Amino acid sequence: MYTPSRANIVVFYTSYSPLSNHFISNIIINGIVYNCVEQYFMHQKALTFYDNISAMRILKEPNPVLQKHLGRAIKNFNAPIWNYKVKYLLWCGLQAKFKQNSNCREFLLATKGKQLFEASPHDTIYGIGIGIFDQDVWLCEKHKGKNIMGRMLQAVREDLMGLEFKQDGPYS
Repeated sequence: MYTPSRANIVVFYTSYSPLSNHFISNIIINGIVYNCVEQYFMHQKALTFYDNISAMRILKEPNPVLQKHLGRAIKNFNAPIWNYKVKYLLWCGLQAKFKQNSNCREFLLATKGKQLFEASPHDTIYGIGIGIFDQDVWLCEKHKGKNIMGRMLQAVREDLMGLEFKQDGPYS
């Protein structure tokens, strides 16, 4: 596992971190077993746009990187519709992961009081647009992204602890 931290900051990226959607940890949602949150997320994306062929391929694919690749090729994709649903679906997937997998839950809860950042060098929506090995990853003022994943994980952590999330809420 690889999830570096300093002071009140935790950064994560790839399947080596229990905080990542690519981390293999089975979840069951609506009777379907997914091997990770990424598989659930991409499957829901395919179902949203009625691309049943992609949905089946995603369910059969064990590799999270390839699941994401399949999700990028979904037919009939409509950004406004996806943007309306995406945070709710992410919330559902993360809730399932951390409620159903005690090892992941304990890992997340151990980050109490820390800010979580997805150190994805190319993603300025879910991540911070800076790689995990870049020294600027520790300087919040240098972050280029919205960090939706990190903020959503913090909201899930607070929810699991029975606390009210103090930022803009889990879907902001």
